[in-house]
Amino acid sequence: MLTGLVQRMKAWSYLVLYSGPIIIIAFLAVQYLLISGEDQLQLQEKKTPRFRLWTFPVLVDGPLGVVSAAELIGIILFIVFVIWDVYVYTAVILGTLTDDMDPLRSV
Repeated sequence: MLTGLVQRMKAWSYLVLYSGPIIIIAFLAVQYLLISGEDQLQLQEKKTPRFRLWTFPVLVDGPLGVVSAAELIGIILFIVFVIWDVYVYTAVILGTLTDDMDPLRSV
């Protein structure tokens, strides 16, 4: 019974480890939305064009079509997350392999 509990705790710890960055980003996004409080639309006079991440094209003639700066940041964050996920998975697997292959443990 105790080994089943330990295995479930280990599975939950892996879940928290892998989903931790997403939970942190979501928490920070909610806090930002609560703090900013931009519920009312404000009409402003037309000024010179401004730099906006969601409309600023970064890649124009690529395989994905027109990619804005915000989309490029999202793509980069996703790629970094996948690389981080593969690194942690590999580190865990190698950790278990080296524990199983310890020659002093079998004596």
